[in-house]
Amino acid sequence: MRHLVAFSLALPLVHAITVPLFTAPYANLSDSTIQGSGMARYQTTASGGKEPSMGGGIKTCYLINLSIQGKTFNVEVDSGSSNLILPTTNLAGFTTSSSAPTWSTTGQTLLQAQSVSQSFAEGSSWTGYIYQDTVTLYGTSISAASPLIAVTSQSQNPKVMDGTTGSTGLLGIAYRSLSSYQPSSATSPSTVFEALVAQNPGTVSNTIAFRACPYVYSGSSAMDIGGTNDALTCSSSGVVGWANTPYQAWYTIQVLGIAVNGQFTTLPAAFQTSNAYGQWSIVDTCTSLIYLTTNAWKTLALAVLSSNAIPGLSGYGNDQTNPFFNYQIGIRASAGSSINWAALPSLTIDMVMNSTSVVTVTIFGHQYIQLDPVNGYVFTVLPQSTSVNYINLGASWLNSVYTVFDRDNSRIGFAPGCGCDKANSSHPAAFVGVRAVSSLAYENGTGTLPFSFYSNNNTLTPSAASPRSSGSPIVFLASLKAANVGLNLTRANMDFFIDIWWNPSMKGTVEERVLDIQNRKRELAAPAFGDKKPKETRESRPEDLRRLLGGDEEERPIL
Repeated sequence: MRHLVAFSLALPLVHAITVPLFTAPYANLSDSTIQGSGMARYQTTASGGKEPSMGGGIKTCYLINLSIQGKTFNVEVDSGSSNLILPTTNLAGFTTSSSAPTWSTTGQTLLQAQSVSQSFAEGSSWTGYIYQDTVTLYGTSISAASPLIAVTSQSQNPKVMDGTTGSTGLLGIAYRSLSSYQPSSATSPSTVFEALVAQNPGTVSNTIAFRACPYVYSGSSAMDIGGTNDALTCSSSGVVGWANTPYQAWYTIQVLGIAVNGQFTTLPAAFQTSNAYGQWSIVDTCTSLIYLTTNAWKTLALAVLSSNAIPGLSGYGNDQTNPFFNYQIGIRASAGSSINWAALPSLTIDMVMNSTSVVTVTIFGHQYIQLDPVNGYVFTVLPQSTSVNYINLGASWLNSVYTVFDRDNSRIGFAPGCGCDKANSSHPAAFVGVRAVSSLAYENGTGTLPFSFYSNNNTLTPSAASPRSSGSPIVFLASLKAANVGLNLTRANMDFFIDIWWNPSMKGTVEERVLDIQNRKRELAAPAFGDKKPKETRESRPEDLRRLLGGDEEERPIL
């Protein structure tokens, strides 16, 4: 007699902990002096050396609320640093109020006698000491005894924090390697986020998801601790594609291509070839804009101009020097209805997923031209400085693309982001897809794609070969039959005609063959286009394409 024995295995259930994200005040463009510097931050490491972490920008980061010492601190969420920094009592230049509290060192545990310091690209800096205190995610029961940095002094012009700009500190969520606190035990938390994960097993997983929203929808912004709340994206399966994180410090990605309207741009020869910092591109929550290579930015700017989608824009300049493309002027909000959003070019970033696949993300005009309440519609893309050989996907990217930092598996997930539920033909949702690396071969004109896959924390230098090196041709392959049925190769630099089915010794002269092709062209075109009205001849229906490309009378493929 056989018995059926059932075992029930209880596993801890990790819940989604979703907290609201708040926006910081917007800066007036006329007051801004930061223009495309790369926005590097530098923090002192435990060894005393300097390591850059990403950040800065024309407006500050998104913010969340933390409860500490019975007070509510509104702190910036920075993926380019790892520590929580808070103002202390009597910090020079910080104005205390009910909405801008300070942290008291009285009775708190000092974790490290040596002071630490950090400076930022715009010139601000701070010095402080590492303590331990209980940090709670506001509005939840999730808390942890965490290391934090009490800032005791700061630069005065400019200040790191002054208590009047909506921020009362900064919460770094980058990897452990960027932390100013390195405990002797590798299992002891060195950051607030590590402490939250370690002290809340089964409740907090080592993943952070961002649903950041632009000004119009800013009330829908949220951060998901655990990354399990699929309701934050329109994708029924949550993340659509995962990009590999090759270096665990900042949230890095390996970019293979940048395309405007589907046309890949030429990448610099030194792109992503620097040592460590600068070897990879970065997704950063505290960089306000999208920073591309100079060539990609210029290509996008010129494509916007040539689209004629924005009335009167060329009056300010007919090339990339137009102040609109340099984050110096905006378009008044009332003119938004006059913009032909559907005519604006698309911007695509291809990133390595693994050794055989890439994640491709495309955003559209209304996602890189965003409305803010101070400056109207602004172009949220700038070029990196010539000395910077990577790209930085900042807040205006996060405003369009749901982004998940999976720290355990060293990867970054993407899916359609804020506003995807309101998408239409002129305001499409961001597109996220996955495709095989081999499908990129035709895009750089070579038989193989020149890139190497890097495992986590690999410090090797990438191949100098660019995914789109200068001079690489675009190859379009079609049979002579297909090329003579509506495909006019008028922009090709050189045409090679090869017809493997024609043996001239058997099928007559060239003139006879040309006449035969012309007759065949009429026969194929007639059923596809002959029954259409004049307006319809500019459009191809699926059945028309199947008729043209499905095969000839001998069942041989036309393409």
